[in-house]
Amino acid sequence: MIDVGVADELLCTTRAVRRRLDLTRPVDPELVLECLRAAVQAPTGSNTQGWRWLVVTDPDRRAELARLYAAGSTGDTGRMATEHPDAQTRRVWDSWGSTRP
Repeated sequence: MIDVGVADELLCTTRAVRRRLDLTRPVDPELVLECLRAAVQAPTGSNTQGWRWLVVTDPDRRAELARLYAAGSTGDTGRMATEHPDAQTRRVWDSWGSTRP
C-alpha cells in the first residue's frame, strides 16, 4: 500500500518526476484521484484553472494516444531540444523526450 502522505509530499515538492515514474506498474484509481486533487492546487497562468484531465487505463488506447501525441509533436520540439541556446531549457526538452514511448 502506498503511503498517501509520502505521495503528497513528493508531488508537492518535486518539480519534475517524469524520470522516476514506473510506467509499467498499474496505479490504483483512488491514487490517481488523490493525485488530481493535489494537482488542482498548483498555480496556473493568470489563475485561469484551465486544466483538463483524461485518465486512460486501456493499454491499447494509451499506446495509440502516445503514438498520436509523439507524431503531433515532432518538428519544432525536436529542433528546440537541440538548438535552444539556454542549457536549462535544453535539459527540460531532453527530459520530455526521454518519456516518449
